[in-house]
Amino acid sequence: MAAHSGHGHRESFAVPCGEAFLEAHEHDQAMTVSVAICPEEGASIVFEELVEALRSIASGIEATGGIVGHVKAFARQDGAFAHASATEAGREPDCEGDVSFAFGFDADIQFVAIALLLGQDELISLCKSALVNA
Repeated sequence: MAAHSGHGHRESFAVPCGEAFLEAHEHDQAMTVSVAICPEEGASIVFEELVEALRSIASGIEATGGIVGHVKAFARQDGAFAHASATEAGREPDCEGDVSFAFGFDADIQFVAIALLLGQDELISLCKSALVNA
């Protein structure tokens, strides 16, 4: 389901562990995509898979002529947490916490990508593709 409002965009889509809720908007000439990932009951996502998605998005931004502002992933559940951030393709993301933890149904999982010189549709496509294949 997709909804457009001016420069804003909202939609939900399926990911291997459940559902994702995406919002996109332009802010000060930068395109921002935010995604909340909600695993289904009994399903989980290992944070390392989000780190791989982060790498893919950063590479895709630069490959299409954009500039990476930052790409971040964050998850927490029952005292466990993990965070990863990248500011350019080809450089290993900075990670904190337990990146090998499998976050499940009750987890708070967030993903954000900010890019310059890239259109909304291009950044949405990069994010969805990386997260669907995570």
